[in-house]
Amino acid sequence: MKARLFAAMALLCVCAGFSQPVPLRTRYQDTASKVIKNHDGSFAGICVDLIDLLEARTAFRFERPESFTPLRRIVDALRTNETDVYFALLRNSERERACVFVEPLYSVRYVIVSRADEEDIASTERLREVAGDNPVLTLAGSTILDFLESRGIACDDGAGTVTQNFDKLLANRGRFMVYQDMAVDHEIRKGRYEGRLRVHPVAFAEEPLWLVCSRRLDPSVADGLRASIKRLKATGEWDAVVGRYRVR
Repeated sequence: MKARLFAAMALLCVCAGFSQPVPLRTRYQDTASKVIKNHDGSFAGICVDLIDLLEARTAFRFERPESFTPLRRIVDALRTNETDVYFALLRNSERERACVFVEPLYSVRYVIVSRADEEDIASTERLREVAGDNPVLTLAGSTILDFLESRGIACDDGAGTVTQNFDKLLANRGRFMVYQDMAVDHEIRKGRYEGRLRVHPVAFAEEPLWLVCSRRLDPSVADGLRASIKRLKATGEWDAVVGRYRVR
C-alpha cells in the first residue's frame, strides 16, 4: 500500500512539476556509447545523459550503480525485481516476458565492421559469400544474432564488448563484425582503431532501444516515465541528447 501511494504521489508531482524525488534502481551495461566508465571512475554515455535529462526536467530520481552488470544479469534482475528500470534494451519475446517495455528511447542500425583492406559489403547475401566458413562476430546477447543466422550466416557471439571483437578482427580471428552503429562509431573515433578498421556503408536493420521496467513496479510509475519522455521528445530536448551520439 505504501509503495502504491508513493508511486501515485510521484506521478502527481511529475505532472504538476513539483520536485518530489522518485528513487528508481537501475543498472549499467558496459557498452560503448550507451555507458562508458571514465578514468576517474565516473560514468558517461547516451544513457547517462538521458537519465541526467530526466532528473533535470522531471521529479524522477535514479539510484545509479557503481559498476557494470552483464546484460543477461540485468534482464534477470528486472525479472526478479532486483532492479526497477533499465535504459536502452532491444525488444524480443524472451525479454517481453521478463519486463515491461515502456517507451522507445532511440534507434540503432546494424553495420558491418572489418579490417580496412576488406572489400565493400552491400548485402547479407554478399556477406555470407565473402565470410564463407569464418563466423561473423557479434556480441553476447545481441538480437542481431537471429537475423544473421536466419540468413545462413554463421556467427560468433563469444565477445562481451565491442573492443574484444575489434581486437579479434585485427588478430585475424574473424573477417567481419556486425553490431550497432553508435557503439562501433564511438570506439573507432577514440583513435586506437582509426585507419585500421572500417565501417561499411550498408546498414542491415534498424531497431529501437527501449526504457523497460520490472513487472512488479507500480504501473503509475511507468506511465509517468512514458509521459515525461514523450514531453521531452516533443520539446526537442530528448533528440538533442541523442543527436550528440549519432555520426551517420
